[in-house]
Amino acid sequence: MILNNMLKKNYDSVKKTSSSAIEKITDVLHWFQWKNLTLALGLSIVAGVAIGLYIDGEWPWELHSTVVKQRTAGEALIHAWPHLSKADQQYLGDKLQLQDKSDKK
Repeated sequence: MILNNMLKKNYDSVKKTSSSAIEKITDVLHWFQWKNLTLALGLSIVAGVAIGLYIDGEWPWELHSTVVKQRTAGEALIHAWPHLSKADQQYLGDKLQLQDKSDKK
C-alpha cells in the first residue's frame, strides 16, 4: 500500500513535469518558426530592393511607375494605330524595331 502510494505520487510528478516540458518545448518551437518566417520575409524584401537598386538604379516603386506609364503609352498606341497614316505607322514601326535591336545588345 505504501509502495503503491509512493509509485502513484512519482508517476503523477513525472507526468506533470514531462507535460510541462513538452508544452515549453512546443512554445519555443512556435517562437522559432515565427522568428524564421519573419527573418525570411525581411531578407526577401531587403534582397528585392537591393537587386532593384543594383540592376536599374531605381527603387521598386519607381520602376513600377515607369512600367505603368509605358503600359499606358502602349495602350494609347494600340488604340490610335488604325487611325494613323501609313507613313506614321512605318515611322513608328522602324523606331520600335531599332529599339528592340538596341535592347537585345
